[in-house]
Amino acid sequence: MWRKLALVALIGGLLGLGVEAQGVYFHGAAGWEPPPLYHGNHFAPGGVGGAYWWVFEPLFVYVPGPGDTIPSGIFAGRDRMIPRLAVSYDDTPEAFIVKLREGVKWHDGQPFTSKDVLCTFKIGYLKRWAIWKYLDRIEIPDDYTVIFYWKAPTPFAKPLVAGQTIRWPYHIYGKWADRVDITVPTEEEPNKSVTEELLNFKPEKPIGTGPFMLKEVTASEMLLVKFPDYWAADKVEFDGVKLLRWTNNYVVWGYLLGGELDAAHPATRRDITEAILKLPGMKLATPTDLAGFCLAFNLRETLPDGRPNPFLNLKFRQAIAYAIDRAELAEATYWAGLPITDYATGLLESMRAAWGVTDGWMKENLTDYSYDPEKAAALLEELGYKKGPDGIWEDAQGNDLKFGLVCHAGYSDWVIAIDNIASQLKEFGIIIEPETRPGSIYWKSIRAGNFDLCMEWTATSWGYAHPWAELRRTLHVDGDTGKTIGLAETPYVFIGPDGKPVDTTTLVDQLGATFDPQKQVELIKTLAWIHNENLPVLPFVEKRIMIFHREGIRVAGWPALDDPAWLLAPGGIERFYTTLMIEGVLKAVK
Repeated sequence: MWRKLALVALIGGLLGLGVEAQGVYFHGAAGWEPPPLYHGNHFAPGGVGGAYWWVFEPLFVYVPGPGDTIPSGIFAGRDRMIPRLAVSYDDTPEAFIVKLREGVKWHDGQPFTSKDVLCTFKIGYLKRWAIWKYLDRIEIPDDYTVIFYWKAPTPFAKPLVAGQTIRWPYHIYGKWADRVDITVPTEEEPNKSVTEELLNFKPEKPIGTGPFMLKEVTASEMLLVKFPDYWAADKVEFDGVKLLRWTNNYVVWGYLLGGELDAAHPATRRDITEAILKLPGMKLATPTDLAGFCLAFNLRETLPDGRPNPFLNLKFRQAIAYAIDRAELAEATYWAGLPITDYATGLLESMRAAWGVTDGWMKENLTDYSYDPEKAAALLEELGYKKGPDGIWEDAQGNDLKFGLVCHAGYSDWVIAIDNIASQLKEFGIIIEPETRPGSIYWKSIRAGNFDLCMEWTATSWGYAHPWAELRRTLHVDGDTGKTIGLAETPYVFIGPDGKPVDTTTLVDQLGATFDPQKQVELIKTLAWIHNENLPVLPFVEKRIMIFHREGIRVAGWPALDDPAWLLAPGGIERFYTTLMIEGVLKAVK
């Protein structure tokens, strides 16, 4: 099979851009909307795509982990906030004060100033960025000072500030940013009109301050060239970046096997992995992706076809959980990951014990959802379901239990997952109809509730490595998985450990504003209990990101496999690549 994939990669290369790349180019893979849909406004659908981390920069790059300094590796002893567009910061309970780098230019030659930072964060308010839960206002006393004033001080000031790129320059987007009113909800005027106008603004290319600028994009390739006026141009040895379009993991396997890429991170089968690693200089890093996969339940009042929604019943969701062998599912879906086979805490398996969510505590306090089809059958019978003569469970009206299960078509691991779940539940007696949807519509469709069951991310802590981000993903109304399950509109009432209804969004916000470590542990345990006992999603594997990287062909200097710097990769792997280039770690082989 890998020989066929390599041939696909070769043919793809022959059909690429007509522009000849002069010098040493970093070769990668990424996704984007092909022209004519492609454009340069990251606010609107279809904008920027795989060029993102190459053309845009944050104020700082935050290396996640405990403590203020990095313990080992290429950044050993350094502050976790690595300067980019900013050069220094002062973190106080009242404010986060940032001094900007002087002499920085946008790709169109305009100077970078504090107005661009304010412009970006005001437009980010329309996107409901998490930082605005804690921000009161932003002030810019001069061109190179930005002050973030807190309405609710948060221990996550550093990753919140560092987590966003400065992507909307004032000289282009200021006419909209000036109209944003951060004192009213995003759906009210004038914010509603500003949002509508921004969604319709589609410039040809993105304008950033980053080390590379977009030169050309087609349906198969994207070419970026080094920005000659970049503030650290002397440290960046690469003349550009050539990206092949990542339509699905199978295609990227072919690129890797054909020797087309210097680095990529597709979920990859064991046999394909072994074949890729036979290439000269190829290595594989597998840090935690600070995230996992889950089966998400639609918790809205009715299913998309108008049927009453059985997933609103906790015992029904629990029956589904007991009916799935998550060890088998994890092995089939993502063999390189960490299986989740017992509980459903909403926390990363590899880090939960550090926050008091130990095996002993869980055994004493939480429901164990280990594979138990007999317990699943008992719960369905308790709810009034019975098996028909064909072995399929039926409701009281004699209707078969039948549901759709959708996933992103480009995620080969998720495609395998929905087929495995369908097979397992069919054997148990529930009909599952798997469906894949293109990435261009997948996220919008599931966030709108157009699914019965779907694949989602869980315990997502990209850029944080902290339970606040992990639990916010699902238990907060503004969390992406929370939006998918319909947290803001579900009639289901979440119950807390005291047996009373609980507002999980408020609890998550409290966790995000708590400096006391012991209070954090208490809140984390409470939220882990709520997540497990209310079961809004069923996690089954913590993903370990599979980063194939090749040394000595076009690139040299990759960090050791155990270097903490690899934790920059989750949630934005090109951020990791660009940081290594700008820091002079990754060198071009000439």
